[in-house]
Amino acid sequence: MLRSLFISLLFLLSVSARAHDPFDFTRYEWGTALSVMQERFALQPLTQQGSTARYSSNVSSLGAADVNECQFEFTGGKFSGVAATTPGRTDSEKLLRWLQSRFGPGENREPLGWQWFTNGTHIWFDMANGGEGWLYWYSLELQPDKGKR
Repeated sequence: MLRSLFISLLFLLSVSARAHDPFDFTRYEWGTALSVMQERFALQPLTQQGSTARYSSNVSSLGAADVNECQFEFTGGKFSGVAATTPGRTDSEKLLRWLQSRFGPGENREPLGWQWFTNGTHIWFDMANGGEGWLYWYSLELQPDKGKR
């Protein structure tokens, strides 16, 4: 009885932790409509360039790393990318470890830059000498001509 109660409690805690995971946008498929994600991530319009619009969000951490800013991109009203920055070396290293645990070591592009290609997604992560990090995570299909910003 006590064992089954303990297992039930662990299950509820894991579901609750997953439900409040600020990085849960990874559960949304590329092409998800803006209307589906707007309220969940408190998306507010920032810029529009052609058919691509950029929105600020309420995401304040990615994996275990704090972020200064996390912006979502929608192309033609469809979820097509994410751009985020980390405040310093500690958070950049946490984010890099999280990316590597999820996608492998990545391709080292330069001394402090990595990229991954997986399932129609391109992920770039660059770290400045001072430790600040820049993450670009986007759909290859919805933004086939996108280059590093």
